[in-house]
Amino acid sequence: MNVGTCINPPYHPPWGGPRPGPGPVYSNLRVVILNDFGYNFGMLKWEEIPGNEHVKRALEVAAVGYHPVLFVPFDIELAEDFEKYASSLGVKVTKIEPAEFEAAIKLRFSIPIQVAILQPEPFEIVRMVGYGAKGESFDELKKRIEGAQDFRRRVSEVFSGKEDIILEDIKIYGIGLGLFLQMFQVARSCAALEKNEKVDAWHWKEALALWRSAELALVAKKI
Repeated sequence: MNVGTCINPPYHPPWGGPRPGPGPVYSNLRVVILNDFGYNFGMLKWEEIPGNEHVKRALEVAAVGYHPVLFVPFDIELAEDFEKYASSLGVKVTKIEPAEFEAAIKLRFSIPIQVAILQPEPFEIVRMVGYGAKGESFDELKKRIEGAQDFRRRVSEVFSGKEDIILEDIKIYGIGLGLFLQMFQVARSCAALEKNEKVDAWHWKEALALWRSAELALVAKKI
């Protein structure tokens, strides 16, 4: 397989392999793979989705506690794939266009998990298609989620770390009571996935990161 036709020179895969030759500039690498290799991107298997590991983690955490998720799609096709997987996990998804995100204050402060669906980087697509690198299967993910759902009942409703950690974040980011309660439940789901009966500081910090994920992705896109 000549992966050079879908990568703009002078790109070179960081893990080694053939250096791609000259090729045209494409704005959508998914279309290139579909056209050049006949690869079916209609509905990707979970383990075949390139990149977007943050989205997979977000859906994993969301499924444990049935937390709602906000999608900010930069890749429409991938967003549709992820939405179907979210539905099968019992996760409610709301979508908003990237251009509308900044002004959607009410939405941003009412949904505890927010992620941007990013178009895969060239090396991520080459790694998956050209090198056959795949992640865990959807069945493996569901088994881990089911185990965490059972364990979640044992996770404490009380924060075991220092309260000033949470209080500082609430003050910095203007987190209201309703959103805080939802984010703390997300932190409990993070703890359940680790089979930890206590909600520690790092669980809260992951919940905070899941809430800010889309915002930080949009900031990075503007730079």
